[in-house]
Amino acid sequence: MEIDLLGVHKPSGEPVYVECKFLQKNVSANVLDLMAAQGIRRNISQLALFSASQLSKDAKGTFDEWKNHDGLSFSFYGPNLLIDTLLDSNLAPKVPDDLPSEISHATLMIHPEHDYLWHF
Repeated sequence: MEIDLLGVHKPSGEPVYVECKFLQKNVSANVLDLMAAQGIRRNISQLALFSASQLSKDAKGTFDEWKNHDGLSFSFYGPNLLIDTLLDSNLAPKVPDDLPSEISHATLMIHPEHDYLWHF
């Protein structure tokens, strides 16, 4: 699933082109190139990719190239940064510190009509 958004970057007031990718496989370099093309075509210099998966090896190199490109500000919010951002903004509850040692992983459950919760 993917979602494309045009928004406003609050700190700068500049328009931002946002892509959200919720894929099981890693994000490909092609996705980043298409995002950059969309930004350039729309004359939008701020780009942000939110993804539930990591960047592929090729995409990591492409991301480094695009984020150092003059005139573009390219941000990537991968799964760990997404969770950290939700926790830091108090949108999701903190994972309890006193979890039993038998628990090896947790899933953050997000629903638009309910509070976020951790499933252990």
